Amino acid sequence: KEIDDAYNKLATDEDKKAGGISLARYQELYAQFISNPDESANAVYLFGPL
Repeated sequence: KEIDDAYNKLATDEDKKAGGISLARYQELYAQFISNPDESANAVYLFGPL
């Protein structure tokens, strides 16, 4: 349940329509995760509920 909730917060409607997160989208999210100190950004869910 926690993993599903984290994915739903991470993935946009566009990601879900495409069947999941593409490599380009993953790279974008990873860059946000590394560089953005804002803990409310969706990228914080990239590695699940930490």
